[in-house]
Amino acid sequence: MPKAVEYADLAIKADPSNEHGYISYAKAVISDKASLQENAKKVEEYLVKAIFLAPRSAEPQYWMGKLDFAFGKYDLAIKSYGTASFLLMKDNIMGVQAKASLMSDVFFDESIVYFFKKDPKYKEFFREAFRLDPTKTLFRARDNPALKDMMKDFVS
Repeated sequence: MPKAVEYADLAIKADPSNEHGYISYAKAVISDKASLQENAKKVEEYLVKAIFLAPRSAEPQYWMGKLDFAFGKYDLAIKSYGTASFLLMKDNIMGVQAKASLMSDVFFDESIVYFFKKDPKYKEFFREAFRLDPTKTLFRARDNPALKDMMKDFVS
């Protein structure tokens, strides 16, 4: 994780007009709870910059949703995931497989938000995530203790 942050910072310094460095920084920091608590403001600032630099890109919206979810802002997370889904459909840069993978991630994370909100819509989003990438979806959900109750609905 420290190397990922270091390389992201180098990328930002090398080209501050490229959103990928900002997204890389956010990905690295969001993956570590302690680091996120310490750097939340910077992560949010970097994601806003990435969205500004690439307003038609789905990935920064997706990571903004993950950040919002991490801080319990469920309605904002759903909005960011919805924006990411909308933009992903129109994305001409990503290939079919990359789109399907990111869309699966968006649906999976959105299903988790709805699950935490105790909204039965989570089942629809989980099914869509599974349809797009069954292996990754089950891998992410299967061994996660926080999602144990959610998985009961899908394992028969």
